[in-house]
Amino acid sequence: MDKEYKTNYTKSELVKLQGILLEILEETTKIFDDSGVDYVLTCGTALGARRHNGFIPWDDDIDLCVMENDIEKIISLKEKFEEKGLFIQNYKTEPNTPYYFTKIRLKNTIFEEWIIRDLDINKGIFLDVFPLKPVPNSRIRYLFNYYFFRIFNLLFTANKTTYSLSKAKRIFELIFKCISFLFPDGYLYGLLKNKFNSNNKDLLGYYGFKNLTFKRNDFLNKIKVPFNQKEFYQLNNVDEYLCHFYGSSYLEIPPLKKRYNHKPITLEFND
Repeated sequence: MDKEYKTNYTKSELVKLQGILLEILEETTKIFDDSGVDYVLTCGTALGARRHNGFIPWDDDIDLCVMENDIEKIISLKEKFEEKGLFIQNYKTEPNTPYYFTKIRLKNTIFEEWIIRDLDINKGIFLDVFPLKPVPNSRIRYLFNYYFFRIFNLLFTANKTTYSLSKAKRIFELIFKCISFLFPDGYLYGLLKNKFNSNNKDLLGYYGFKNLTFKRNDFLNKIKVPFNQKEFYQLNNVDEYLCHFYGSSYLEIPPLKKRYNHKPITLEFND
């Protein structure tokens, strides 16, 4: 029988998981700082820092943004990460990965999500590193790039991941899986990396999520903010970004049915 989603954590599991994530974040950002890699908190981690001064209480991952041209530098720091028991998961370091973006995973742990359950890849507890590139000011042009990026990203992912539990999604995924065999992974990776750059110098973004955009100056003028008794870099004027990304009610605590996390099917700390 297929494994089912882990729909809830025990309190002790979530506390332990968040503690490990905080350690991964500390080690990763220290290497970034020492190596001249600029980063900011993003997505739920940025929201948690703003609204809770730390983790969103039910959150189970960490999200960072860096400039896309720093990804190669991060990969070149592989040995520094390995000294801390961390693995840089990227198409360049693990070609079977279904992710275009980069993950920093803790070795000898398991955080297995449904879509990667059949893959022979590192499945350790992780933080996500999303690559930023210039995006256009024009909303029409932005949406054009966004939807085409999503299509090619789905093709990059399709022939590696496990089918969804939803029958409707399985049909959609099967179509993309069939089409994906027409495009080599290296071609799709290069397309995602190089094709969607804009000449606009004012806005940065990551097309993997709709409306994940912000002003370049807010990235360059990042500030350190509290996060679980530590400090990490956050966008300047982060409220503008969070309102754009989450909507005007981002400071409100959502109802239970709208509290999302990754729901791993296997979680092992390997103490």
